[in-house]
Amino acid sequence: MAWAVKQGRLDILQMYLKAGVDTNFYTLYGVPMLSHAAYEGQIGSARILLRYGADPCLPTLCGGQAPLIDTEGPNMVELVLRAGAKITSLKLFKFICCDIVNPEHLVQLAIMNGTEFLALKDTWGETVLHKAVRYSEGLTALISKAAPELLHERTSDGGIVLYVAVDRGCVAAARYLIALNEITDVVNMDGETALHIAVKRDLKRVQLLTGRQEVDINGLNASNETPLSIAISYHTISRCYFDIVDHLLRDPRIYIDPMSVLAMKHLFRPTDLWLLLLFEDVILLIRFLWPYTKQGGYISLLKSCQESLFALLPYLF
Repeated sequence: MAWAVKQGRLDILQMYLKAGVDTNFYTLYGVPMLSHAAYEGQIGSARILLRYGADPCLPTLCGGQAPLIDTEGPNMVELVLRAGAKITSLKLFKFICCDIVNPEHLVQLAIMNGTEFLALKDTWGETVLHKAVRYSEGLTALISKAAPELLHERTSDGGIVLYVAVDRGCVAAARYLIALNEITDVVNMDGETALHIAVKRDLKRVQLLTGRQEVDINGLNASNETPLSIAISYHTISRCYFDIVDHLLRDPRIYIDPMSVLAMKHLFRPTDLWLLLLFEDVILLIRFLWPYTKQGGYISLLKSCQESLFALLPYLF
């Protein structure tokens, strides 16, 4: 019978089944016939076994979960899921999400078959939702609706789902999570918010967060760094963060903290390379000085000094 399943000899397989052979019969290696068909990619054999009542959740004699764990190809995955098979590992979930086009309907089938897999975590504490945000907004929405409690689950480094989406550049998923009023100012083990992470990546992620009024753009991490000071420091090293620094300096909520001042001094420290100073860095300096002088009260100080000088002029001449 195992030979008939492997070779796709449906006529011989049906002879065995009509003669009363159990569809859940194991091979010599301890694998159920349905898993054997899935592993060999024999979708015709799998269909017949299911038609005769094969159990899609039957494990191997070694304790392995089957048949999905051995399944290859979207058609076979869909077949066994429609028969009632369950996702039993994050590895299998990743296979469905990575190797199958438009996996949302398959994950929906898996949820209908049982939600136990939604409680799975890997060694880093990442849940199914942490994985889902890497793939698509649709999967993120599907999993978050099925298990909303996963929105606040943290990884081993303290990151919530939104942080994974921002860190990995999954902008659509991050936008969906923010639209759910997902908390944006929760900190990880390094005291970093989502914005602290975004300024190290690209402008699109920064704009996504600064567009929300509830986001604290001046928050400090565990090293007393603001998003602005981090962006300036990164720009000092690579000269590739002009757009992020410029975007933050244009925000009316920005506050020039001491760490940002120090980072800007490092950007313009006197060296033999002064002649190679980029024009865009000069623009950053001008943008930086405007809010810095306003918040420091230097403009009002200059005005008061000017008024005092004008008042003294008649007595001096």
